[in-house]
Amino acid sequence: MPLVDKPDGNKAPKRSFYISLLVPGEETRFFDLHQGSQLSIGRSHECDIVISSNSVSRKHAVLTMKGPQVNLEDLGSRNGTWKNGKRLMVPTVIKPGDETGVGTAMLAVHEVLPWSTRHEGLLDHESFIERLHQEFDRNRFTKRTFSVAALVFPREHFTTKNDMAPIYYRLREMLRPMMVVGHYGASILELLLPEQHKNEARELISQIRTRFKKLNYTLQTKVLSFPEDAQGLDQLLGRVVRLAIEKDQSDSVSSEFSINNSTLEGNILLIGNQTLVVSSEKMRSLMETVDKAAQAPISVIINGETGVGKELIADAIHRRGPRENLPLIKINCAALPEHLLESELFGHSKGAFSGAVKDKVGLFEEADEGTVFLDEIGEMPASLQVKLLRVLQEKTFRRVGDVVERSFKARILAATNRDLEDMVSEGNFREDLFYRLNGITLFVPPLRERQEEIAYLADLFLQEAAIQIGRRVDGISAAALKGLESYAWPGNVRELKNVIERAVLISDGPILEAGAFSKNIVQAEQDLETEESSSSIESDIFLVGLWEQVEALEKRLIREGLKSCNENRSETARLLQIPRKTLLAKIKKYELGNETVIDGL
Repeated sequence: MPLVDKPDGNKAPKRSFYISLLVPGEETRFFDLHQGSQLSIGRSHECDIVISSNSVSRKHAVLTMKGPQVNLEDLGSRNGTWKNGKRLMVPTVIKPGDETGVGTAMLAVHEVLPWSTRHEGLLDHESFIERLHQEFDRNRFTKRTFSVAALVFPREHFTTKNDMAPIYYRLREMLRPMMVVGHYGASILELLLPEQHKNEARELISQIRTRFKKLNYTLQTKVLSFPEDAQGLDQLLGRVVRLAIEKDQSDSVSSEFSINNSTLEGNILLIGNQTLVVSSEKMRSLMETVDKAAQAPISVIINGETGVGKELIADAIHRRGPRENLPLIKINCAALPEHLLESELFGHSKGAFSGAVKDKVGLFEEADEGTVFLDEIGEMPASLQVKLLRVLQEKTFRRVGDVVERSFKARILAATNRDLEDMVSEGNFREDLFYRLNGITLFVPPLRERQEEIAYLADLFLQEAAIQIGRRVDGISAAALKGLESYAWPGNVRELKNVIERAVLISDGPILEAGAFSKNIVQAEQDLETEESSSSIESDIFLVGLWEQVEALEKRLIREGLKSCNENRSETARLLQIPRKTLLAKIKKYELGNETVIDGL
């Protein structure tokens, strides 16, 4: 095994921080902050951090590092300095993870770990997922692209996180402090590259490959960007690892890796080249309605949580109806800025705006008499809602910058994980557009409500992953399957698919044991056993009373946590010491939404 030297760790560690500054419309800037140093913030060019915005006072605030802490003090600014949604009235300590506002700008503090402790920065997979969720929350404010990369090292050299530690030291030297490295499992590292566009990230990964090649390692790598390449975080991470390990299997994979439909027969439907499991009563009922909706020309709203398979249901409606051989055009309304989304939908004429160097055919025009699928319709800007309503009413549209009316003959399918009726009542979605789209609403049940399908889905995903990797996996152990069936699956089918793929990647034997899955999933099975054991010694009346009180207490703690953390869900999860996905599932379960008032129990 090639040796990778560990950087000198004999020097005493010095604690230091750096500041990232996010100003709308500008590139992110970074500033070092060392022991005893001070950084002044303001519009004046005399300040250390200059923010050229009228929302910022000439001398607005000052950052000071005193001992192990970073203090922020407002200097009597007109618009104030804010921490996690609260205006600062006195000098205040800010920590990594705090959201700090200075006018329209946002700054964050990051600690630079010394080499003597930096090996702790190699996160396990669950911690990496949590950090990825934080970056996603940050992206919603900054609208800055970030990238995720997968590095697959030779499997014969590495099997555990400890094996990867020397590699991490060498890799860390090439990364900026804000970049995050996680251990996906076995010989695979996952990288989070904040504010890195795909081309920048590819260049960095190319340099990493070159460096490790000199150390006699040949890496397989892949880079994807958000939101360009995926609309959900589970989808993003699952795809990047899948594509990194993908190779031509035509000669190496024998027929023993073909999908075994005998175990799935009678419980699946083929939708194009995709497979839909329909073994539960709820899914069979849904598909009966899908078949009826497919034959009618009406618009359809597909509602369901993230990851339940709304896009696959849209595919089924299109493919099982008379438009089967016509185009099916898909677009995610949350993935593009407003001006780009309008151009994508309607097209544009040459010279319509800066950069429009030629005519562009929009998706409405490209669909012809087929189907247009609008994913995340609840995220469509209000100005475009008006234009979409006009298309549905008048069956015509214009390209951006054009005066020619073009006919619209396609069918509209829309999907959302939000309650559009609530959005209508809150004034966030047009009522007239809602009724135009809502010819019929289909609800795709979450995976936790169709537990009988988990075994079939797991078997399907296991076989697909085995084919992709090119090795034999015979099945899942009873203990592991019990854990899978006990878990709440807040990320639904997409999360299950990623979990199975990861287990196949990191395991060695022919059977996936419980150890191939995350502790959260194994714990779900253990918790269920504990509940069943505990309930056996309780009478029925005490059991009912107990769980009603437990749920009431749980609901109250979550609501108080959300209020304490100013509705920041990542901070709330840390405060309650539970995974963020668990928190999100419980928020939905108790329908807490964005409540800020704590009711008495």
